[in-house]
Amino acid sequence: MLGKSISDPHGVDSSVQKVDGLNFVNVQTEFSKTKRTLQVTGNTLVDAMGCEGDSIFGYEVHMGRTLRAPGVQSFCKISGALQSEDGAVSPDGLVVGTYVHGIFDAPGLFAW
Repeated sequence: MLGKSISDPHGVDSSVQKVDGLNFVNVQTEFSKTKRTLQVTGNTLVDAMGCEGDSIFGYEVHMGRTLRAPGVQSFCKISGALQSEDGAVSPDGLVVGTYVHGIFDAPGLFAW
């Protein structure tokens, strides 16, 4: 929703195959047929927001994949068996998107 577009080529969530996003971050999302839900932990990678290295935890929910355009910064690095980078940050650092739900439950995260 925060990116350039959302595609649903398999009709998983809608009969509409592609919609424009809000274009806050330079990413494109494509739904797949399966949904992934799991508990995750990790650390933020974002310095512009004053929270680089902060711990996060929550649950990840998504159906598909989001592709960041070259140069788009990831929001966080997921730890554990599924090590990966997640999310995206707008060029001005004011908009962050992530698949990790519940991140605001972490004490001190984004507490300026």
